[in-house]
Amino acid sequence: MIELADNLNVALVSASTATNATATAAIDTRGYKYLEVLVKCDTAASTTSNPAVLKLSQSDTTDATNYSDISGCVGDTDFTIANAETTKTTYHDAVFKVNLKGKKRYVKFSCTPAGAAQIVFATAVLSRGDKGASTAALNGALVTATG
Repeated sequence: MIELADNLNVALVSASTATNATATAAIDTRGYKYLEVLVKCDTAASTTSNPAVLKLSQSDTTDATNYSDISGCVGDTDFTIANAETTKTTYHDAVFKVNLKGKKRYVKFSCTPAGAAQIVFATAVLSRGDKGASTAALNGALVTATG
């Protein structure tokens, strides 16, 4: 039997991505009810260097040809992709919040820098697992306290 932690943080991408190349990562959401993807790109030389692609898509398999866009999660279609920052701040470039009810098992993150190569960072936070973690290790901690 596999136990799921109530919350699970997964590093998706931390890679230098060439101009017009796409950083992607698939997330297995089985057993979770909610997903957040936190996105941060390193600073750009120009504020017009925002990503050409920034989106989430879904599929029942990990076959790259089977993914379809998730409504509400497609940059410059469902929301305006923010201009790139030229200095570092504490803000994320984007945060995707997805209720997984009715979604397919796999969610794919895609980001294509435009104008210049950038380092793309993305973290997935899966939450509301089917079963809460019963051990500290499953919570990703040395100790877990519950009140």
